[in-house]
This record gives sequence, structure tokens and C-alpha cells, in this order.
Amino acid sequence: MKNRFLSCLYIFLALAALVSCKSRTHDVWVEGWDSNPVPETREDVAQYASGKNLQVYLRHDSVLVKGKPDSTQQPLPFAINAANDDDAWQFGGDRLVAAVSDGYLVGFNKGEWGGHLYWFSKDGSQHYEISDHQVVQFLQKGNEVYAIEGLSHMSTSEGSVIRLTQNKGKWVAQAYAKLPYAPVAAVLDRTQNFLIITSSSLVQVNQQAKVRTLVVNTLLRYMPSANSLVLKGDDAYVGMRKGVFKYNLQTGEQAWLLNNKLHLE
Repeated sequence: MKNRFLSCLYIFLALAALVSCKSRTHDVWVEGWDSNPVPETREDVAQYASGKNLQVYLRHDSVLVKGKPDSTQQPLPFAINAANDDDAWQFGGDRLVAAVSDGYLVGFNKGEWGGHLYWFSKDGSQHYEISDHQVVQFLQKGNEVYAIEGLSHMSTSEGSVIRLTQNKGKWVAQAYAKLPYAPVAAVLDRTQNFLIITSSSLVQVNQQAKVRTLVVNTLLRYMPSANSLVLKGDDAYVGMRKGVFKYNLQTGEQAWLLNNKLHLE
């Protein structure tokens, strides 16, 4: 009986290890990739134009990468039912969601075709439009909700940070900081400043809403737009096409991280 129990236990542990390994096949650690100088010319940058879009994220204080999906559809606990064709149009595109005390703030972003910011009740039975901002990402700062919004299309690149507050029981969007270019992704640093990657630069927005450009280089200006940003310690990692841009907030050191053996499903 004891031997049979031990045999079953070993089989269970082996299967668990196999499942665990399989679940980690999509986890690709960025730290340890080859560190290269940042490309200095448009011609140097052009060689990466056909690579895969790499999205960076944090897991257990490690920087990982995965292939970026074509669209963002953050979940809601209910289905959105469009009452008419106009609603159906406004509810299209990428969907960004922030849970708030009385429901959800939901941004719909259709790129060059515009965007809309809505409030929905907790069960989805009620909603109203807040603004026509093109939300790229929501951020929680203390008890306050912010969002980065904007559009980069052809020769246009513009955006801002907005603050979402309640006024007489309804959510409103307030201008907080004007950005030099359209934002792509943002995080809060250790002193609660916004660190934002835009279509052409990495910027910081401090507690007084003052914008400071940290770096503009050929890679950020001419690579097809960055797509994600994480911060580990003083190192910012930006997911881009075929590689990851790394920037140290204290020293200003820059690097272009590449992995020629990378294979993502």
C-alpha cells in the first residue's frame, strides 16, 4: 500500500512539474539579453522595422517579454449592449478599463477614427459619455484616477495626461499635463511621478504637472511606435519592434537589448 501511494505521489509531482514547465514556455526573461548601442541613424533603425512587436511586462520583479496582441480588450463583468448604431460605433476599437467606486471608467480608442470615454454602472445597465478623449492607459495614483490619451497618426502626434474626478455625482475629465507627443504607455516611479513613453521620447511628469523630457534618440523617433513600458528599480524598459530599449533614470545610460535566438508563439 505504501509503495502504491509513493508511486502515485511521484506521478502526481511529475505531472505537476510538466504542467508548470509548460505554463512557463511563454515567459521570456529580458534581463541578460545582448546589450547594444542605440542605433544612431535612420538607416540603422530601419533594419528592425520588420521585426515582431515585443511587449514588456513585470512578473515577480523580473522583466519579461511577449508578442504584443493586435488589439487591447480589457475585461468587464458584463456584456456591453449597444442601444443603437451610434453606440455600436462609439464602443468599438481598443477597450481600456478602470474600476472605480461606483462602476467602471471605460475608454474606447479607434485610432485615427477617434475615441470616447464612458462611465458604466457595476452591472452595465447604465452609462454615460464623459468625453471624447482617446484613452491609451488608466493609472491609479493614491485615491485618484488618471489616464494618458492622444493619437499618433501620419504627421500628427499629440496627447496629454488627464485626471478623472467626480463632480455632482458624475465623472468628468480634467486637463492635467500637455505632452510633447502622443503617449504610448506610462508607469509611476518611486516618487509618484509619471514616467511616460511617447511616440518619440521618454518624459517625466512631476507632482506639479511639469513635463520634463528625459531622452529623445533616433530609435524612439524613427522606430515604429513603442508599445509598453515597465520600471524595475531605476531602469526603464520599453517594448519595441524586435528589441527592448533600456534607460537608467539616474545615470541616463541607454541600451538596445536584442535576443537573436528569440522565438515567440
